[in-house]
Amino acid sequence: MSHTRERRSERRYSELEELEHRYYKELRDEVVRIHGAGKYLRCPYCQDHTRREYDVRELERHASRIARESKSASFKDKARHLGLLKYLDWYGHGKGKGKSKSSLSNKREIASESGELATMKGGIAPEMDELCIEPGEIITKSADIGMVGEDSVKSHGRIFKQDLQSPSHAAMRQSTQKGDDEPIVWPWMAIVANLPVEKKNGKYAGESGRKLREELVSQGHNPIKVHPLWDFQGHSGFAIAEFNKDWEGFKDAMAFEKAFEMDHHGKRDWYAKGHKGDKLYGWLARGEEYWGRGLIGKHLQKNGDLKTVSDIQNEDRRKDKSLMCNLTNELESKKKKCEEIKKSISKTEIFMGNIMVQKEEMIQSYNEEMKKMQDNASKKLRQISEEHKRSKSELEAQREALKLREKDLRQRQALNESEKKKLDNQKKMNEMAILQQKMADQQMLNLVEEQKRQKQLLHKKIIDLEAKLDQKQALELQIQRMKGAIEVMKYITDEGDKEDEKKLESVEEELRDKLEELDGLESLNQALIIKERRTNDELQEARKQL
Repeated sequence: MSHTRERRSERRYSELEELEHRYYKELRDEVVRIHGAGKYLRCPYCQDHTRREYDVRELERHASRIARESKSASFKDKARHLGLLKYLDWYGHGKGKGKSKSSLSNKREIASESGELATMKGGIAPEMDELCIEPGEIITKSADIGMVGEDSVKSHGRIFKQDLQSPSHAAMRQSTQKGDDEPIVWPWMAIVANLPVEKKNGKYAGESGRKLREELVSQGHNPIKVHPLWDFQGHSGFAIAEFNKDWEGFKDAMAFEKAFEMDHHGKRDWYAKGHKGDKLYGWLARGEEYWGRGLIGKHLQKNGDLKTVSDIQNEDRRKDKSLMCNLTNELESKKKKCEEIKKSISKTEIFMGNIMVQKEEMIQSYNEEMKKMQDNASKKLRQISEEHKRSKSELEAQREALKLREKDLRQRQALNESEKKKLDNQKKMNEMAILQQKMADQQMLNLVEEQKRQKQLLHKKIIDLEAKLDQKQALELQIQRMKGAIEVMKYITDEGDKEDEKKLESVEEELRDKLEELDGLESLNQALIIKERRTNDELQEARKQL
């Protein structure tokens, strides 16, 4: 049942109680009178033309039928008949001995919109008082199966000898009020009697426990198990219905007993009637049944204990108190561990802050050093270019001088052949020098281009190194946080919690992957630095050669 449905049921239940109490007071204060003649009475709320007359018991059944079973009656009509039923219970049958369980059951069924019993919130003890306290007669002797007595009971073809009271002992029944101190079999169990059996092959056979449970559930009861009782002759015609061990099970068991009592098929009716009929009988197992010497007593002694409701309540309170103490201690321990982990995380954050400051300082120092290297390289390149221009101008001047000299030598060719050869040799040497100068010029240009390319590659490597350094620092920060998270999970993870252990293993596996990735970045960074140094060395060597 959803929360909205529960709240709606609670409101209807509260309204029903108020209306019931109001109509009950009207009957009690004689604002509304019950008319009749002799022992026959008329319902004050049914204004039909027939005006049927009932005796007290029939009037009770009429009020219960209108309040509980009628589909056409309005909400107020059901409340009026509940008030009438309460008035008859309290004033017609005992004047204040106890509140009728049928009234409570009727109110709960009317308040529930789905027709099911609506579980009301609140304390356990008040609800149990409403369910338990009822005037009634309790038979002082057990009626266990298998004991030879004076009377016998027939259950659909099988006769069972039972230790029943004789008519002379019926007057010795005591009328007592059921309270919290009455011992009840726990876990809650009920006796189901008059089960149909038939004789087959010399043995009595009956329905299985599963079918019996389905039958009881179809009647609105809520047992969790039904155990038919068997003896050497077969099915005994009796069964034990078990209910949940909690207080909901207790309410189900009490409602089970009350339903059979309302149908006049309870414990008193079982022992009072000579002819049992075909319907089932049922009642809650108490001390009489528990200490019996037959099949019922043996089953109850084997599978249950005899306790009072107050004992069970006290035991639940002790368990709740112990659980609360344990949870409080565990909570304090967890809080202390969390405080320690928070302190550790705070220290880690401070450490990471210092690391980030150091990182910024390293980056700034690196940038300044790279700027100095670039300035020095540019300065040296300018010097080489100036030297090249100066050498070129000198060579051009020498070339012009050689041309003039060649002209002069041609004029003097006739004068001296040997001089001519000398001039030819000088010319060839000059041409070779010019060619070498051109080659040097080309090498210089290539060196300049190579220097530019190396400078671009170096600048790109610097950017890559900065990115790798940032990635490395971010990865180290992530690793530190994951280590802190692992420590937190180790402290707060409960032992045996497989889901938390799997999460912890997943985080640890991810941490190992991050560490491997960090090692890879370290190796890559070292390789790039070594490569950069080699490039710088080669560049310096080339400059020296030039």
